[in-house]
Amino acid sequence: MRNRVILYNTFILVILLFVTEIIFRIFGFGFQNAPLENDSYLHHKNPSNYSFKCYTPDGEYGGHNIRFDSLGRRIDEEQKKKGTNNRIWFLGDSFTGAFQVKWKESFVGILDSLPEYTAENFGVSSYSPLLYYLQLKLYLNKKTEPKKVFIQLYSNDIAGDKMYAKHSKFENKAPVFCAGEDPKYVLRLLRKSYIVRVLRKTQLTIQYLLSEKEEELRIENHVEAAAIIDSDSHFCKNILLIKELLESHNIEYYFFAIPSKYACISGNWDSENFAQNTNQFFTKNNISFVNLNQAFRNDSVPSSLFYKKDIHCNERGNMLIAKELKTKL
Repeated sequence: MRNRVILYNTFILVILLFVTEIIFRIFGFGFQNAPLENDSYLHHKNPSNYSFKCYTPDGEYGGHNIRFDSLGRRIDEEQKKKGTNNRIWFLGDSFTGAFQVKWKESFVGILDSLPEYTAENFGVSSYSPLLYYLQLKLYLNKKTEPKKVFIQLYSNDIAGDKMYAKHSKFENKAPVFCAGEDPKYVLRLLRKSYIVRVLRKTQLTIQYLLSEKEEELRIENHVEAAAIIDSDSHFCKNILLIKELLESHNIEYYFFAIPSKYACISGNWDSENFAQNTNQFFTKNNISFVNLNQAFRNDSVPSSLFYKKDIHCNERGNMLIAKELKTKL
């Protein structure tokens, strides 16, 4: 009798969960930020054929949809198709993914709106040059070669490449793969559940409300360390590998480093920062680049190019980046 009651209650619970899942999907509940999947070649990647609604607990941005294609690239949520074969690839981290803004307000989306080009967004959070090199090795072939490639860098890339090197295999001093942890199938399956998404959002919101909110102050007042560009570092060596690879395919390319948010807010452009030092490395090694540092510095209100709390560029910042990159099209 007891076993029958347990079985009956379990059956009722499953039905209720199924109905709740259907209701959540119908009404579009289930907000969450982008999940990352472990990968045996690229360490981690965006999920394939996946969509979600972006949000932030403090309400600084969000409420728009993010969509990935079969390769995990962010695409226009309206899925508009273009007939041009002038394909431009954009490799980068969360600044290139730009989930904080709608597709049409991201710098890749703005450039994709140009009728003569198709902009393809390969951006993945927490990527750095080692993984950009592996991306290019994976996707470059004669049938899919782009007209141009843009590679975005950020100040945490030096530490990122050092960390990813520990998970990589090298041949002739070049990375062959970077293995992430074994994918957990159950977690990947749960991410697709709208009920789980709602629970996750609730958890993050409660954590934010109960926190002392010191993080937003730390970000806003953070003095960016002057990143020393060591030519013997994995960071520099991987940039040179990318240069060599793209030049061997006769593909035009440009690197660009995101300027210091601290310099934009404080106006202290005289102190060394990652973008400035990286641009000097580019010049010394005859590497094509776009000088965003100068463009941000010349802006009438540089502090308005980033979100106040979040460290990423807002709509205005993305517009300026698009404007500068467009000069290379």
